[in-house]
Amino acid sequence: MTSAGTGDEDPRRVASERALSAAALYRRRGDTEAAWRALDDALAVDPDSAGVFALMGELNLDAEEWAAAAQCFRRALELQPELAAAEVGLGRASVGLEGIAGEAAGDEPDARVLARRKPETAFASSLVIPGLGQMYAGVVGRGAAFFVGALPFWALAAAQFTAHLDALMHPAQDAPGLWGLVLAAVYHLAAACDAWRVLSRLKAGA
Repeated sequence: MTSAGTGDEDPRRVASERALSAAALYRRRGDTEAAWRALDDALAVDPDSAGVFALMGELNLDAEEWAAAAQCFRRALELQPELAAAEVGLGRASVGLEGIAGEAAGDEPDARVLARRKPETAFASSLVIPGLGQMYAGVVGRGAAFFVGALPFWALAAAQFTAHLDALMHPAQDAPGLWGLVLAAVYHLAAACDAWRVLSRLKAGA
C-alpha cells in the first residue's frame, strides 16, 4: 500500500535527489569519478538544484580547485540564498584562493612572464632538483622549502648507495636495502607535481 502524498511527488525532483544522494555516498567512499557521474545525472534532471551545485563545490574543494569550487557555491547561493553549506563552502574556497595568492606574494612574476613559462618545464625542473620548478614559477620561498626538505633524503640515499657499493666489493658483507633511494624518488616526484600545479594555477589566475 503506497503512503499518502506519494502520487503528488515530482518525478524529476525525486530522480534528482536520488542521484544527489548517490553522489554524496560515492564521495564518502572516495570514488570521485562516480560522484561526478552521479552529479551529471542529477544536473541533467534538475539543472536548477542548489544541492547539486553545493556538492559540486565540495568535490572541487576536495581537489583543491578553489576557483571552480567558489563558482559552484555562488551558483548554489543564487538558487537558494540561505543554503548554509554553500555559504561555508564559499568561505573555504575564498581562503584557498587567498592562500594561493599569498604563496607568491612579493615574488610573483607578471602575466607576460607567466605566459612564457610552461608547467612541463616546472615539472621537469623539480623532478631533477626539488624546488627548482617552484622557483621557475616565481614562488621562490616555496621552492627553497622543497629544496631544503630534499637534503635529508639525499643524505640517506647517498649513505645507502655507498654502503651497497661497498657490500658489492666485499661479498662477505650484507648488502643494505635501497629504500632511501625510493623515498628520495617519491619526494622528487611530489615536488615535480607541486611545481606543475603551482605554475598552472598562477597562469590561470594571470
